[in-house]
Amino acid sequence: MTLTIQAVSEADTADWLTLRRALWPETAGDGHRAEVADFFARRAAEPLAVWLARTATGEAVGLLEMSIRACAEGCEQPNPAYVEGIYVVPHHRRSGVGRQLLAQADAWARARGCTEIASDTLPDNVPSAGLHAAAGFQDVGLVRCWAKRL
Repeated sequence: MTLTIQAVSEADTADWLTLRRALWPETAGDGHRAEVADFFARRAAEPLAVWLARTATGEAVGLLEMSIRACAEGCEQPNPAYVEGIYVVPHHRRSGVGRQLLAQADAWARARGCTEIASDTLPDNVPSAGLHAAAGFQDVGLVRCWAKRL
């Protein structure tokens, strides 16, 4: 399949929101809108990047959101690139969309001097685990997260 991987612009907001809602359905619509607006407001000041994968007909079929964090589980060096979110629409999975998006992430990270790239998935997200393994990521363990309401 012929794909175009492009950095998002404000003209891509509707497609980006659609894919974000599919990736993180638990986040309310206004939350997604606020995060997208925040990205456009601060992307020049922080190492942030978002790409959409589009088919030859222009359909947005994949999303990748990246940052650089101070540290990440399993990384030995500070400031690893971090896959904040990756999503491929179900009927385009296993067709190379995710691998092409992650190749873009690798190039972006290297261009910023990163020597490591990290990501996370929910323990039961088998498709995401398969994508990460196919792209060369190694499972470095599970983290238990805790919260306390006050």
